[in-house]
Amino acid sequence: MGFPVKSSKILILIFAIKNSMKAVRIISAFLGLSMFMFGIVKFVNPFKGWYSVQIMNSGLNESLYWLGIIGEISAGVLFLGIVLFRKKLSKKVFRLAIILASAMVIMIMATA
Repeated sequence: MGFPVKSSKILILIFAIKNSMKAVRIISAFLGLSMFMFGIVKFVNPFKGWYSVQIMNSGLNESLYWLGIIGEISAGVLFLGIVLFRKKLSKKVFRLAIILASAMVIMIMATA
């Protein structure tokens, strides 16, 4: 006979949720690796010089140089931790960690 309408909608919803979680994991891994590497690369010339000139030209305090690097590395580590340890995290903690890491990236990009 086939599935009743409600059962087929539930199956479609489950499929969509699984695919969206896969997308979240892929995007989180990409963001984590990117943010971490861009934070680390600012310790090496010529990126160190470019970044320090950008901070000085923007009129920001010199202490924000380190805050920017620490912020990028922290956001990257948080995203990578979420991806690597997702099975150990509850759904609530997973969601909160994704929101926190995303908010960190938004704040970093808003000041860049």
